[in-house]
Amino acid sequence: MTPVLAVEQMTVRFGGITAVDDVSLSVEPGSIRAVIGPNGAGKTTLFNAVAGSVQPASGRVRIAGVSAEGLAPYRRAALGLARTFQHATVFGTLTVLETAQLGLHVRTREGALSALARSRRERVEERSIREAALEALALVGLESHAERDASTLSYGDRKLLDFARAVAAKPALLALDEPLAGVSQSKIETLIEILDSLKAGGTAVVCIEHNIPTVMRIADEITVLYRGRAIADGTPEAIRHDPAVIDAYLGTAVA
Repeated sequence: MTPVLAVEQMTVRFGGITAVDDVSLSVEPGSIRAVIGPNGAGKTTLFNAVAGSVQPASGRVRIAGVSAEGLAPYRRAALGLARTFQHATVFGTLTVLETAQLGLHVRTREGALSALARSRRERVEERSIREAALEALALVGLESHAERDASTLSYGDRKLLDFARAVAAKPALLALDEPLAGVSQSKIETLIEILDSLKAGGTAVVCIEHNIPTVMRIADEITVLYRGRAIADGTPEAIRHDPAVIDAYLGTAVA
């Protein structure tokens, strides 16, 4: 089975600092890989390199079996990658619905001329985008806020909106950067149910998360980064008892 994401010997440097050092990982269809480690371990930098917003010094990324070398972020999104961000932001005066729709426009077929002419195909496409965005908002319980200015949402609800924007396009690969931070426990359970559903539908998920008990529940495989290097890779049970991981990150109480 071809991995939906394959990262091979990724190294990212900023000046004389090596933020990601020779990291490899893969994510199969219908599976969840968690990437964990202390702050500064290189987790978000790795995600940025996968998404194309940071250029690696060396290494390769393949998305859905296609080399992503030299591809801009929007090209990688067109391959099926959608991501969330560690700090959920909103854009200007966009509504909640308009923000959720942002995740869908990279997949549209109609161009500027169709939009200006308001062609029938363009109207059908816009209606489809709106319906998919509303469906994603309903998943996270934000459908009643669809016409609200997104900037008025609480931090936790902004995280949920960022998640809805990412899943609206039904991506083949979903990259989540701390999706549970600032989210209430009841909403965390909702997100876990959604992730289980996405996984059952064949979506590949790679997730950065500091909520270790939840990581142990949802992940099929875990990669542990420490000072830019992968110090362990395996099942939650193997990671829980790995001496190097316990010493560097988990601690004996968690393990």
